[in-house]
Amino acid sequence: MTDLQKQLNDFLNWLKLNHPEILDKYEGNFDISFTGEGGISVNENNKISRDEYEMLLKIANKYYQP
Repeated sequence: MTDLQKQLNDFLNWLKLNHPEILDKYEGNFDISFTGEGGISVNENNKISRDEYEMLLKIANKYYQP
């Protein structure tokens, strides 16, 4: 497992504990950002709305800023 895969797995485990409803509905929308400093990115592969996209970004940011 690469460091990036581990980072995504750690994030998904955090979601499972803290936001299980988000994990169930949006797990496929989270990925590791390969640009800049890395981190969690949100893609729109499940045709999510702009509001959903922004909500998911806020949750991902909470992971890095507890």
